[in-house]
Amino acid sequence: MNLQKLAFEKFQPELRDLALSHLTAIEKREALEEHLAKLADDKLLALVHQLNLRYAPCRWRIRALARASW
Repeated sequence: MNLQKLAFEKFQPELRDLALSHLTAIEKREALEEHLAKLADDKLLALVHQLNLRYAPCRWRIRALARASW
């Protein structure tokens, strides 16, 4: 499923801006991380599952990403 479509259908209001953004506005990692940082850990995992993405056990990864964006 398309990330923006999924964000629009199931992750409102947190990912509303991502869902309505032009693709070039979210093609850089930093921009995408900024949008995804708005999600709680459980919602981020739900998004990953629904997109059928592979991931490492992520409690430490999510926290590391959050710290990296400070």
